[in-house]
Amino acid sequence: MTFDNLLVEKRFGRGFEADNVAGSVTVNGNTQINNENSAVASAVDIRNSSGLFTFNYLQATGVKGSPGVNLQDNTGTTSVRTLDVTSDGATAVRAFNAGTFKINPAVNGVVDLTKGGTIAAVNGTAIDIEKTALEANLMAVSSSGAATGLRLVNDTGSFTVWGSGVDSSGGTIQGATTGVFLKDVETVGFNFMHFDGNGTGIDAENTKLLVFNNSKVINSTGFGLDTVDVQALNITNSIFQGNSGLNVNSQFSKVLAYSYTFNNSLFVSDASDNVLLAATGGGAGSSLNLFTSHVEFDNSVVGTTGMRVNWNGALSGTIDGNVFNGIGGTNTGLAVTNTGTTLTNLAITNNVMRITNGNGTGVNLNTVSSSQVSLVNNLVELSGASGTGFKFSTVSPTFTITSNTIRDFTGGSTGMLFDSLTGPGSVTLNSNLIDLSTQSVLLDRGIIFSSITNSIQLFGTQNNTIQNSAIDFAVPAGTTTGSVKINGANRP
Repeated sequence: MTFDNLLVEKRFGRGFEADNVAGSVTVNGNTQINNENSAVASAVDIRNSSGLFTFNYLQATGVKGSPGVNLQDNTGTTSVRTLDVTSDGATAVRAFNAGTFKINPAVNGVVDLTKGGTIAAVNGTAIDIEKTALEANLMAVSSSGAATGLRLVNDTGSFTVWGSGVDSSGGTIQGATTGVFLKDVETVGFNFMHFDGNGTGIDAENTKLLVFNNSKVINSTGFGLDTVDVQALNITNSIFQGNSGLNVNSQFSKVLAYSYTFNNSLFVSDASDNVLLAATGGGAGSSLNLFTSHVEFDNSVVGTTGMRVNWNGALSGTIDGNVFNGIGGTNTGLAVTNTGTTLTNLAITNNVMRITNGNGTGVNLNTVSSSQVSLVNNLVELSGASGTGFKFSTVSPTFTITSNTIRDFTGGSTGMLFDSLTGPGSVTLNSNLIDLSTQSVLLDRGIIFSSITNSIQLFGTQNNTIQNSAIDFAVPAGTTTGSVKINGANRP
């Protein structure tokens, strides 16, 4: 069955209904279903069908009561090139056990970003899809005042909101108990979207890939992004700010290979740690590949951390070109702990860490197994008493620490503190500057090895400059071989 165009006006019941249809239904032109009489039945209802339903342009306006588009218990395919639905006090689009649901599917691998359509729900859920195979590419999704703004559960395939390339063009989800709820889904992407004033901004569980691009997650009363067992997360050109809980709280309870990317984004926390990646008991033995580049982390609460990684397994990371600001006191820029028995491999390069109001730390690394760490060309500025630039407690370390600058503006600071090292291992120190020139009654220290078990080999042919320290270099006698150059002299 084929139609050119369909127009349904002044309805009292369903606008388009198909039940137990096995054939093919196609509308080549426009399908428009209005609701001037405030009918509470669905505009489109397709159920118990194995057929193929194809709409070029489908618009349902003024939806009330039942979902605007309702698909359920189908084994066939429903495909819409452009879908526009507006609702008030109702779910705009619902699919349950709906076979395959396509919105603006790719043609020859290319998505037409001018199509897709806009879903907008006032006092209701915009989209609720469960047990359905998806290929959805929408222009925008908006919801306000719902228990859940957007819900995807136990779906296969992909769901993406693209926007038009300008701020908030992908829609706004606001005032929901949970802005977005994802569980047991595959690929989900949000572009140019706002998530504002929700309880939890996004709650994602057991998701294969979750992407945020040019989006904002702000003013949540709980977590901005709360994830459990999300295998891959990519946050790019986005802002997380004003959330009362962690901006990103990621827990890992299954043994999987995880990949997390944070790029060119801003995370501002006035309440807690900024970003937490934590393996729980069931996740022990997982691997994490972490890439963080050109991200700003701002923390204003005492004792909080810009990025904290608590891992138990293989950990590989590149932390490059970021800014960590801690102004609350006792702040830490980057804290990494690995309690697993496999390698920690980190490149920490070209970062700026500004830690104020005392007792803060730029980088804090703690591992119980072997670690390969490069710290190159980082700047740490300590504007509070008793701060520490770099702090390490590791086993079998291979450290390369080159061309870093650590400055103390108050007094009582330590440039590098090797709190506990267990050999065998090596530490290479070249061309670092530790400036402790601010006069104070507090004790300033340069490079301190507090405790070494077994032996650590020291390497360094380029001078390390330590200015105005009470103790420029210290290492327990007989615990090292080799030497490093401190203020022109080989030590120890």
